[in-house]
Amino acid sequence: MLKNKNGFTLIELLIVIIVIAVLAGVGIPTYSILQNRARESATKTEMSRAATGIGVYSADNDFYPAAADIAALAESISPYYANMKTSDAWGTLYTYSLVSGSYTFKSFGIDKTENTDDDIIIVDGIMTADGKYKTGGTTNAATVLFSSSFDNMDGIKTITGAWNADGKLNSSLSNVENRAVFGDPSWTNYEVNTNATLLKGWGYGIYYRATVPSGSGAISGFIFQVDPGWGNMFIVRKVINGNETSPIQSVSMPAGFSLNTQHAISISVSGDKHIIKVDGKVVLDFNDSSFTSGQAGVRSWSSSSVSFDNIVVTKLP
Repeated sequence: MLKNKNGFTLIELLIVIIVIAVLAGVGIPTYSILQNRARESATKTEMSRAATGIGVYSADNDFYPAAADIAALAESISPYYANMKTSDAWGTLYTYSLVSGSYTFKSFGIDKTENTDDDIIIVDGIMTADGKYKTGGTTNAATVLFSSSFDNMDGIKTITGAWNADGKLNSSLSNVENRAVFGDPSWTNYEVNTNATLLKGWGYGIYYRATVPSGSGAISGFIFQVDPGWGNMFIVRKVINGNETSPIQSVSMPAGFSLNTQHAISISVSGDKHIIKVDGKVVLDFNDSSFTSGQAGVRSWSSSSVSFDNIVVTKLP
C-alpha cells in the first residue's frame, strides 16, 4: 500500500527560491567579470597590433601618422595592418592624437569613460596603461611590444627577397638575401623569442636593434646567426648598411646539435648587455653598445630556407 507523500511546505519553497536567487547573484557577476576580462584582452591585442602597424609606418616615413580621427589612422596604416578595428571590444571608438611628434592611442576601457583607472593607453608603441585586469597586477608588467603567430604578414615588412606566412613565417626565395623587419625603430631594451627551423642550406639569422632607411634594404644593426656555413657556429655580427662585419662573438654549436629541427631562440638586449639563449641555455653573453635602438627582424641567405614559428617581443627595463 502506497504511503501519502506530502508536497513542499511554503517555507521550504521560500528557502529554495532564496538559494536560487543567491546562486544567480553569484553567477551573474562572475560571468560579467569573465566577459570583461576577455574583452579587455581582445582590445589590448588589437591595440598592440595597430601600434605595430604605426611603428612600421614610422619606419617607412620617419614620422608617425598625423590622423585627424581613428578612421583616418586605420586608413593611414592599412598597408601595414589591414582592416584595423576602429572600436574597442565594448563598442567605443578608440582615440588617437599626435602632439609634438609623439602619439597617444587610447581605449576608454570597461566603463567607457576617459581618464579612469581602466583605460588602455599606448604612447609611441609602449603600453603605459593596461586596463583593469593587469598582467601581474602592475602596469607594464611584461609589456608585449610585438607578437605574431604568422597567420598573416601584418606588421612584418619584407625589405629584400620574399617571405610568406601560413601559420609560420617562411623565406620564399633561394639564392637571394631574404630580409624582413618588424617593430619600432625606437625600441631600446627588449627580448625576442621565437622558434626556428632550418629547412635547408647555410643558416639563418635574427636581427635586433636594427634600422632600415626609408625606401632602402640597407639594414644596420646586430644579427645573431645559426651558421653551419661558418663551421657550425653561433655568431653575432654587426651589419652596417646591409654589409656584415666579421663576427664580434662566436661559439661552437654543442655536440649533437641538429640543424634541421626546431630550436627556441631568445635574444635579450638591455643597455649594452646581450644575452642569447638557444633551447633555454645561454650560448653568448657579452657587452656591446654599437647600436642602442631599433627593430627586430629575420634573415636567410644563399640556398638557405628557414621557417619561424611564433614570435614575441617583450619590453625590458
